[in-house]
Amino acid sequence: MRWLERTTPRPEAGWRLICFPHEGGSARFFDTWGDRLTGTEVYAVRYPGRGPRSDEPCPTEVHQLAAAIARAVLPLADRPVALFGHSLGAWVAFETARWLQRAGSPVGHLFASGAHAPQTRTGLGAGRTPYGHDAVAAALVEIGGRDGRQLLDPALRRMVLPYVTADHRMLDGYVYRQGPPLDCPVTTVVGVSDPHVTPRDTAAWARLTRHGHRGYTAPGGRLYLTAHPPLRLIEAVSAPVAAPVAAPAPVPAGAGAPHRS
Repeated sequence: MRWLERTTPRPEAGWRLICFPHEGGSARFFDTWGDRLTGTEVYAVRYPGRGPRSDEPCPTEVHQLAAAIARAVLPLADRPVALFGHSLGAWVAFETARWLQRAGSPVGHLFASGAHAPQTRTGLGAGRTPYGHDAVAAALVEIGGRDGRQLLDPALRRMVLPYVTADHRMLDGYVYRQGPPLDCPVTTVVGVSDPHVTPRDTAAWARLTRHGHRGYTAPGGRLYLTAHPPLRLIEAVSAPVAAPVAAPAPVPAGAGAPHRS
């Protein structure tokens, strides 16, 4: 599929998880998740402008990108679907969930990782980020996507920095639009040492759903999920998506204390 890469085929899986990369990230970031989430069929979103789509123009607007992804996800809705997005990917996943809900195919769960609630920064950052390649490279190193020494390679900079710059412009220019709340629960996760997003910052996601919000912390910083992917949390929280149960989902050991909203 052009938009979605299935990491491990699981025709017997009870539900599907669609993963949205962070700014500067790609579908390859989630390569191992399909093997590790054994009861789940995992798909990773392929953003244009990188990887096998490097000859395509980079996306420039979150709502348009989400609409295109949602159309690709719609045929997969013959099974329950959950969405997981990190940083920029959390906002793209949120807008994808809204599109699918408007189309009459609401998702079963939204995981928003390392991201402020979108309505809390409407337009505030637009146009204020420096987009020179050195500044963008520094931002990429900060989020953890690349080793700074790698970005000294001119060939790598020519390949990577155009789509990273485009992602940062898209992140900076995203404007939340008022609309109905989601018809699914929302779970947020943030690294305990993330310098930009705190558990308090994620509490406002509760206002974007009719079905409750739970927030968790994880060891690590901006890109905590490199070393500590929240796979047990995803499995525990999303089990009711595939098979509704009367009891609430258990809190996985090591996931951090939940903070409800």
